[in-house]
Amino acid sequence: MAFRIPTTRVDLLRVLSAKADVSQTKAAAVWDAMLALARDGVRASGSFSFPGLGKLERVERKPRRAYNIVTGKRVRLAAKTDLVFRVSKLAKAAILPDASRPEAPAQKSRPAPKKAAARAPKRRRR
Repeated sequence: MAFRIPTTRVDLLRVLSAKADVSQTKAAAVWDAMLALARDGVRASGSFSFPGLGKLERVERKPRRAYNIVTGKRVRLAAKTDLVFRVSKLAKAAILPDASRPEAPAQKSRPAPKKAAARAPKRRRR
């Protein structure tokens, strides 16, 4: 069976149950328990860590001012609480190409040619 990237909860549970060799109901129970742990952890301490993947954090945003383009007026935006997921360095290194890897040796660049002085436009012949 070809691997397909799961896009829905059902697809994710199918892949998890196949990889872990358990039933879909057990995979759903584990998934729901993990989500409940994350929700309760963020409510209690403000953050929850998924080891090797990242951290789910509650962030307090300050009140700020914005500009309404249509009316041209300044608008005050109230303070609010957001939920942010910060990806860990290990997950970034596994997913993104390694930035510390040396690239091909850089070629010596020539200096840019000097621009000619602005010339007057040529006249058309009649």
